[in-house]
Amino acid sequence: MDIFDTLELRWFIDDADGERAKAAREWFSDVEPEGKREDRYLLTDREDLGIKLREGKKLETKYRLAVLGGGVERWRKLSLSVDDPDLEKHGTWVRIEKERRSRRHGGFNVEVTQLVVRAGNKTRRVVTIGFEGSGDEQALLRVASETLASAKGLHLATHESAGYPRWLARGTFEG
Repeated sequence: MDIFDTLELRWFIDDADGERAKAAREWFSDVEPEGKREDRYLLTDREDLGIKLREGKKLETKYRLAVLGGGVERWRKLSLSVDDPDLEKHGTWVRIEKERRSRRHGGFNVEVTQLVVRAGNKTRRVVTIGFEGSGDEQALLRVASETLASAKGLHLATHESAGYPRWLARGTFEG
């Protein structure tokens, strides 16, 4: 089992928000995608707890330790390999296909990830912009400010930021 702490700052932009979604995708268009993967998220209705099955192989649980300034959140993640065919028989799981493009900047991962969200018979396309790593919140906010300055037409407000658990708990993934 692996345990580690991270700082995260993230936004989700629905494709229906045409100009911002387009600006987000264009911002990292020169970065090669890492390849597609599918993760499954257990809906918990909690903004401070996330449970994810990564590519059907690793169960990852993360819980929020703190909400810091500027929308930054501190998380503790636990990850372990699983081989349990009954794992998804309980609760409601949402399938999210991801195609991530990322760079390192100032010691943090900066990513733009195209999501295809499948919940029941509904499909929704979303792009997420995330900053993640270890360090202090001011360093993360500085990296976010520096890198977002090069994103033409992409305006992100602090109050709009949300981690995956908050975004899923809000139900904004449903079509």
